[in-house]
Amino acid sequence: MKICLVSALALSCSLALPAAELEEGPGTCRYGVRLIAATPRQDFRDMTGRTGFGAGLFAETALSPTTALQTRFDFISYPQTNQPGGAQITSLTVPKPITLAVDSTALGVDIRHNLPYPKLERVYLLGGLMGIRYEFNSSAIGTVNGQNGVPVPGIIRTKQKTSFKLGLAVGLGVELHQGLALSGRFTTIDINGTTFATLETSLSYRF
Repeated sequence: MKICLVSALALSCSLALPAAELEEGPGTCRYGVRLIAATPRQDFRDMTGRTGFGAGLFAETALSPTTALQTRFDFISYPQTNQPGGAQITSLTVPKPITLAVDSTALGVDIRHNLPYPKLERVYLLGGLMGIRYEFNSSAIGTVNGQNGVPVPGIIRTKQKTSFKLGLAVGLGVELHQGLALSGRFTTIDINGTTFATLETSLSYRF
């Protein structure tokens, strides 16, 4: 609800700003940073319902006054959750995990296009491809070697990484001010039959 209210307020404020600030000549390249909040969806949500937070860097090249090509690098960390679930989790963690924390690293390319309608020039659509890799840090109760090599009950921890896989991203955003934007993005990727999807909200600034 808070995200919806912030988005509505941002849209209202942005429409009051001069549209002329949007205009950039073709070939113009700018760099920026963004802050990200990501909520797991589909199979990913069965594993962890914790919202992840991260940051990203991007380079944006203007293709026309209303269209830009953006290359981005993002890192998101999902906090530890207890008693993670999901039928697919056994291939990514220790058996019967009691804790799970997840990190993701992504490199993507997006096309960003501003709407060609009066008073909506600051609203844009985006879509693109990304390569993403997940890292899973899990723990479980098991048997470990104690002093003198004697097996004793303990906590087994493991770290597993997926290879980079190709996924899709679609979304929309709004220019709050020249260079400052708020956007929402849905991403999805299939890893060995498991669908990792996220709903991202980000605040970005182009220098």
